[in-house]
Amino acid sequence: REVGKRILAEEFFNRHAEDIHLYGDEYEGKSVKENVKALARNVNFFKTMTNLHNMEKTFNERGSMQVKDCLTLSDPKQLRHTWYTDKFDATAWNDYGAAPRRAALKSMQQSGSREHLFSLRKIADRDRCAAMLKRKTKPRPRIPQGSM
Repeated sequence: REVGKRILAEEFFNRHAEDIHLYGDEYEGKSVKENVKALARNVNFFKTMTNLHNMEKTFNERGSMQVKDCLTLSDPKQLRHTWYTDKFDATAWNDYGAAPRRAALKSMQQSGSREHLFSLRKIADRDRCAAMLKRKTKPRPRIPQGSM
């Protein structure tokens, strides 16, 4: 039983050697051996291990490591042939599922496609907003001071 406690504690502390400060002040600043020895001799070993495992689960669920691993590509060469990868253009057409601008502007008909309808609405909104912005930023003629 003592050997099993020691093995469980040793596995836990080896796994969390870098981030042991997250699990409490009593484990911070000590070596792995000291932490294993203190935990294995603890009277409430199983309760403490359960609390430590629950904290570990909480950190894993709330942390961003899994999302980061998911979003990190295993092979960076996969994006080599993608057109927009090496471009930085705020006006680049990158709406998922939308027709390219040239093709969309040739026919402003919906053609029954819901995605095409949404992309046409986006195009119309962008054009309308650009026209409003241009109209508002156009300099107004000044009235001379002495003419009134």
